[in-house]
Amino acid sequence: MVNLFHKEMTINLEEQRNKLLINRGFFSFLTNPSPLHSHYYAELHLFARGGGVYATTEKEYVVREGELLVFPAGVYHSCRSILPNSQHIDFQITDTIEEVVQQPLPSGIAPALFAEITRLGENRTSERLRAYLSLLCAEAKGNSGDEPLTVIDDRAFLIHEYMTRNYNRDISLADIAKFLCLSEKQTGRLIRQYTGLHFKDALTRYRIEAAKQMIEAKNLPLSKIAELVGYHSYSGFWKAFNAYRDE
Repeated sequence: MVNLFHKEMTINLEEQRNKLLINRGFFSFLTNPSPLHSHYYAELHLFARGGGVYATTEKEYVVREGELLVFPAGVYHSCRSILPNSQHIDFQITDTIEEVVQQPLPSGIAPALFAEITRLGENRTSERLRAYLSLLCAEAKGNSGDEPLTVIDDRAFLIHEYMTRNYNRDISLADIAKFLCLSEKQTGRLIRQYTGLHFKDALTRYRIEAAKQMIEAKNLPLSKIAELVGYHSYSGFWKAFNAYRDE
């Protein structure tokens, strides 16, 4: 199961305030492969050491040390593999980004960013850290001094993040309730409020939406797609697909 710290901070980009949403802490030494998924906002990936392989339904991206990879909001992508002992940072930003970006950063920026994060810990930011993040997001003009991170309270966002990262597993309503620190009754009510569906139907929709993306790519047999989106039988997948494919 993906461990989400779900913290956020605010930065100024081109005279507009944007939220920076940190899903798995500021960095990790290992990122597990992920299923095909998308986000509400643009997602940025950076490796200070090592690298990884990511893919959309149309293209594969080999990301190396010191490179930045950005997926726009709504673009389906997956993490296929990460090199051992990699240092990786990923977060989302509410700023508008129109297309996938892959580019090297100036030499030394990635190690300096990780050194500053290590110095501060995961719960505070600094002017220096804001300066490094501005190189990743755009020209940022952060406020001076330290500012604490706050917990993301947008439960629609958190539910979407949990579902889109875990739909290929045998997750239950209890799993999401534990993640949100709510009761199953409260969680079920929120899922219905934000998706218009009961939990099992919402989970099916996430699976079928991902399957549609894979089918459009035309590079996998349906039996393999069924397995990748979390179905143990092809007949169960096909029944669900026929029920949801026209939505």
